[in-house]
Amino acid sequence: MQTTKTLWMLDYRTGEWSHLVPIYAVDEQGAWVEAHLWATQHEIVLPEDTMLIHFPNGFMVHMSELPGRIEESK
Repeated sequence: MQTTKTLWMLDYRTGEWSHLVPIYAVDEQGAWVEAHLWATQHEIVLPEDTMLIHFPNGFMVHMSELPGRIEESK
C-alpha cells in the first residue's frame, strides 16, 4: 500500500537564529509527532512558538528543491 506524505517545515528559533527542518508526514498531526521525535533525537527543546508550515508543492533552498510529496511503501 502506498502512502503520500507531504512536506512540512518545522520552524523554531533559538536566540536570534531561525531553524527550518524538513519533515514529511501524511497530515499535520503526524508532522507534529515527527517533529517531536526529531527534537528528542537531537536533544532539542522546542520553544512554545514553534510552528509547522505546510509546503505540499515543495520548497526551494539555494537552487535546491525539496519535493512537495514522497511515496512510501508500507
